[in-house]
Amino acid sequence: MKKLFTTLLLFALPILASTQIKNPVKWSFASKKNNDKTYELHMTAAIDPGWHLYAQEAGKGPANITKGAVEFMVCNDHQCLPPKEIEFAIDVGGQ
Repeated sequence: MKKLFTTLLLFALPILASTQIKNPVKWSFASKKNNDKTYELHMTAAIDPGWHLYAQEAGKGPANITKGAVEFMVCNDHQCLPPKEIEFAIDVGGQ
């Protein structure tokens, strides 16, 4: 009976370990002042190997963004994680 329990436990451990919360995307945000009224905004997603980034909605055109959120979903060859939203605020100078 102990051997059966040990064998089942050994097979169950990888399954239990794979249910951990994963965060395969790390975001960074920055801005660069080009002139008095123009800023260049940088939003960078560093994605772990084997994962792919997908937008949740198509863009609606240009916008004056200094605060917002990025909504995305990542998948690898075996699974897709639920959509995630990351809020951001980019300092573009000012008063």
